[in-house]
Amino acid sequence: MLIRSASTRYFCSGADIGEWGDIDAEAMGSRFIRAGNRVFRRIAELDVPTISVLSGNALGGGLELALSCDFR
Repeated sequence: MLIRSASTRYFCSGADIGEWGDIDAEAMGSRFIRAGNRVFRRIAELDVPTISVLSGNALGGGLELALSCDFR
């Protein structure tokens, strides 16, 4: 499975923390970090080879996404 960006500037820049509003650290951990980790774990455990095509920067959660793949 290939994961790639439509952009040549960024692979994935991660979450837009400006959209989180007044969320506190505990809520952020329970909502966003745990949900993201579940997605990344599922990608890492797929039975097919996974490849992140890095045509640009991978920042924050985008780096975690790239690292969850078998090949970069």
